[in-house]
Amino acid sequence: MLNVFFFMFGTDVINAYSTILLEGGESSTDPVKINEIRVSNTLIGFCRMAGALAGGALLDKLGRRKLYVYGSALLTFAITSLYIGVTQNMILFTEIGVWSFSFSIGLSYGVINPVYLAEILPPIGVSLMLFINQMGTVIILFVFPLVINIPSIGMGGAMICFFVFAATSIPYVYYRVKETKALTMDEIYNLFVLGRSLKV
Repeated sequence: MLNVFFFMFGTDVINAYSTILLEGGESSTDPVKINEIRVSNTLIGFCRMAGALAGGALLDKLGRRKLYVYGSALLTFAITSLYIGVTQNMILFTEIGVWSFSFSIGLSYGVINPVYLAEILPPIGVSLMLFINQMGTVIILFVFPLVINIPSIGMGGAMICFFVFAATSIPYVYYRVKETKALTMDEIYNLFVLGRSLKV
């Protein structure tokens, strides 16, 4: 389910189509505008890197579940900002949304998923999840342009869909994700397979 959320936040879409979002859905030939978009796209990379560094530092301090919750809350804020930006043609909101989205993904799901899934799944399960990740990325990247060209949906409808999944992920990870911080592999096995903790 965590991987489903990762896709349905629009992670690959927002990363791949950030230039279109920043252009407001229209291609620009203005050199000044193009340069502004290049700078903004560079900042996206820095935001993602800053989030990943912060997430790596906090992963074993706060724990997986708490970092997931914080990340989901930040993603909900980022997608709200994106929605306002793309529907009201307010570039500042779009930029804040894209930057905060990139930071939030780096802080949480981008860093935690590989660690957490490797802790709780057998090697074949990890391989399967990697395969699903790649297939999901390809499908979503090809479907997204078709969806936003449907007049009744558009970019705003896509953002609402991303928002719903981001908001839903907050209670899901809080109540359903089991914390593995500071647990040994034996303790994780008992927690997931036997449904109990070895700690007394």
